[in-house]
Amino acid sequence: YMDYDVFNGDADGICALIQLRLVEPRPGATLVTGVKRDIQLLERIPDEGVNRVTALDISFDKNRDDVDRLLAAGADPEETDSTGRTARDWASILRLQQVLLALDKAEAAR
Repeated sequence: YMDYDVFNGDADGICALIQLRLVEPRPGATLVTGVKRDIQLLERIPDEGVNRVTALDISFDKNRDDVDRLLAAGADPEETDSTGRTARDWASILRLQQVLLALDKAEAAR
């Protein structure tokens, strides 16, 4: 079975991966990334033979169908937000991130 580290290729995604793997090394993980705006990255992961998928700094909305596909295939998802928390339930943590992002944008607009 394969582990995958999926991350946005900008500074946030790269730094998140480095910080996570300094604390929790996973040397056998396959890296899946793209250029800054390339965020539909989960579509690159096959249905079969997937053990764990760690997604960092990518849009849940843009990857929703692939999240459902990977969950149905038995993948063990792990999502890490900007505070370093992890969760097995992607939907909950990613919704929380979206709310926090909206709050941050509203605060910045003041």
